[in-house]
Amino acid sequence: MTGTASDSGTNASTDTASENLDSLDWSGWSMDGGGPGHARAATWTTGPDGKPSVAWSFEPEWDADTVDASEPAVVDGTVYAGLTRRDAAGSGDITGGTVVALDAADGSTQWEYYHDCGGIGTPAVVDGSVYVGTTDGQVHALDATNGKPLWKQEVASDTPASRVTVADDTVYVSGDSTYALDAASGQVRWETDALVRPSLWDGSLFGYRSLGEGEYSLVAVDAAAGAELWSVTLSGAGTVLAPPAVRGGTVVALVEGADETHAFDAADGTRRWEDAGDGPVLPAVDQERVYGAYTYGPPVHAHDAETGEEGWSTEKVVVNSLAVAGGTVYVTREPSGSEPVLEALGATSGAERWRLTGQSGEIAVADGGIYLAGDDGITALQ
Repeated sequence: MTGTASDSGTNASTDTASENLDSLDWSGWSMDGGGPGHARAATWTTGPDGKPSVAWSFEPEWDADTVDASEPAVVDGTVYAGLTRRDAAGSGDITGGTVVALDAADGSTQWEYYHDCGGIGTPAVVDGSVYVGTTDGQVHALDATNGKPLWKQEVASDTPASRVTVADDTVYVSGDSTYALDAASGQVRWETDALVRPSLWDGSLFGYRSLGEGEYSLVAVDAAAGAELWSVTLSGAGTVLAPPAVRGGTVVALVEGADETHAFDAADGTRRWEDAGDGPVLPAVDQERVYGAYTYGPPVHAHDAETGEEGWSTEKVVVNSLAVAGGTVYVTREPSGSEPVLEALGATSGAERWRLTGQSGEIAVADGGIYLAGDDGITALQ
């Protein structure tokens, strides 16, 4: 069904009551996808109250062809982002990366940390430390207040390190293998066969494992010891697009070549349902729903997380990114021949609350603001 105007338009969370937020202990948008489950749905924070405007933008003053800005992390009034520099001579080769910390109120630079050997992924910010994976196979830990290095650990010899996941004093990252690192020292606690883009939820780590010829399995391992718990083969060959999105007992996986979204029971890997479309976009998962979209159709939609039954859909297509916070679904779109658009939809009905033209990029939502990462830097909407 299509979205209707019945949504109340408030920022109150639709699922806070059904979840023990004390067990999460997260603030803001602390890492890729908002938290260790990479679910892109944060019930512990909210976006702006009403239609926002541009508060500030940050563009590094570098001599580079392009600057790739990672999805930002936003914690305690500071925006952290990984910036990757590419060769200004035109080759496009990565020439280095920088972690930048910006004041969320005005965009002023608090500190920068430069790494000259590789690009930088989305930071994870937990308990006063910033953790980042780099394209040259390292994990760096920095002091969140001043950017001073605390430790670094090599996890890959010839492949990039994945974006990191941090919880329970442990940093989880994939390179040549999947590693659990001590968050304080960087020492290896355990390693197992590589999982592509791991996510964490309720004591289990979920990731993809290559089966060769473009096929993957979804694997769950014990986060404390690395022992495999279950594995299920994903139908169709292709490329996995994103970390599994995990929330409330549901694991959502995407396979690009098969153009499919799969939902599994996090406890045992039982397949719950699947959905198909053209060009799947990173989903968002909260306690009740899976919010999804496809670049070329069908449009933005919400499914019951357990049964897969469609609750609502819209006519909005050509979606680039989406995120959910405080009962609102935020979507960036770049329709052909038109300006990019940022839109806010009610999570319960899909009804449009507001739209803002000229804004696009990867979305992070925290503490009343929306933060967009694009090729030219970071934009804050408040």
